[in-house]
Amino acid sequence: MGLILDTSLLIADERAKFNLSSWLRSRPPEPVAATAVHRGWAVATFNAIEFRRIPGLEVVEP
Repeated sequence: MGLILDTSLLIADERAKFNLSSWLRSRPPEPVAATAVHRGWAVATFNAIEFRRIPGLEVVEP
């Protein structure tokens, strides 16, 4: 699963009117994790704490 971001989000973040990184961190990791578990893939993330709680998912910290 992917997420398409409109450029207005990026512009608002650059102008300090929107905190894009906080908003992205607030989104649940489950759709990404479900796909990775189903396909036998690992997930590389800096948010390992959230992903490690999902059984059967291999988490790689870069």
